[in-house]
Amino acid sequence: MNPLIFKDLIKVIDHEKPTIHAKISCQLPIFGLKTIFMMKKNLNLFCLPFLLLMSLLFCVNSFAQNFQVKDLRVGDVLLVSLNCMQCRYIESETNSTFSHSGIVVENLNGEVVVAQALGALHKLSLKDFLKPITPGSVVTVMRSRESGKNSGFKKLNSIFEEHFLGLPFDGDYLWNNFDSRGYEKIYCSELIYKLLNFVLDRKLIPGKLSYQKHYDYWKKLYRGNVPENAVGNSPAMIFDDTLNFNFLGNLKLN
Repeated sequence: MNPLIFKDLIKVIDHEKPTIHAKISCQLPIFGLKTIFMMKKNLNLFCLPFLLLMSLLFCVNSFAQNFQVKDLRVGDVLLVSLNCMQCRYIESETNSTFSHSGIVVENLNGEVVVAQALGALHKLSLKDFLKPITPGSVVTVMRSRESGKNSGFKKLNSIFEEHFLGLPFDGDYLWNNFDSRGYEKIYCSELIYKLLNFVLDRKLIPGKLSYQKHYDYWKKLYRGNVPENAVGNSPAMIFDDTLNFNFLGNLKLN
């Protein structure tokens, strides 16, 4: 639930094709391909490519809206919008629709378990993880590019239990922040990076943060000491990071 935006995030051209779990063929929205080519003589050179492009976009959108729960893997990241007032500021500040994130640590025959930092760090069912999301919002699935290639992902559940379970939530959204007892406080997207970095060959690196868009709100929240340009991350950064993550689509919940 990090209310932050990254000034120094550099967009990197995607060097791999996204992971696609869908058939290449799909139903065209208005015309089938056969129909289009039968009508070719009556279509000008602009119209035919336009119809094909619109059909392709329709197929891609259909895929994006229908990622299946059964296809979730350990290590997949779930980006959501929580239904709260501060969450609206978080989403606006990061120019995104995301104010929270969780990570899949188990999927046993469709019974998905998610780890999250919202309160003390804990695990819960996918159903319970989704209870506080904003009505009508989507659940976006991101997957590390090392998933399926790196055997360390199988250990994420045990790593979470050993190193993160029960740690306090960091409502100040500060990287490497510790309480008076010496326990590290963690916020949601911070958990994603730090858990995955136990197994990733290519480590995830946080950015620098800015609160400028709603500075007055954050100034009040932080009692005048806004941590401008502090190190950290946000759910939006995960979504934008095409170098390290693939966008798989939006989870089909029904």
